[in-house]
Amino acid sequence: MRLLTAHAGRLYAGNGYWEDRPGPEGRQGAQILVLDRPSMPWQVDHAFEERLPNGRWRDLAVGALAEANFATDSSGTPLPRPVSLLLSSTWDLTGAARVFTRDDATGVWSAVTIMGECHRFLRVRAAEGPRVIPRGQHVQSGRRL
Repeated sequence: MRLLTAHAGRLYAGNGYWEDRPGPEGRQGAQILVLDRPSMPWQVDHAFEERLPNGRWRDLAVGALAEANFATDSSGTPLPRPVSLLLSSTWDLTGAARVFTRDDATGVWSAVTIMGECHRFLRVRAAEGPRVIPRGQHVQSGRRL
């Protein structure tokens, strides 16, 4: 397990098998696990099962897992009560940056792409000379990279 976070009275874990030696079940993709109570076993809440054309799993590991709390709407107006969302992102082998959100009412995870596949190798030179290289969810900048 890579990451642990509490959300809505449950414990969630982000997993990845990038260094795993596959057993009889074969290679596995990234997963989000959930623990309802300490006396219960871990269960798979979401399995990232998309494969690339070469057969590899698209999502190598869960790279971020956190609860986000929102107290206002998009215009800054206070909500009647705060809303908590469970968010995640993965090490996406296409280079895309996606954020996944869990709908607590249905248990369904949905994704929003923040940066498409082509941006993984994008290099932009600013007018003053520094370069910016988006890499997954990290943006690095500086005079020399």
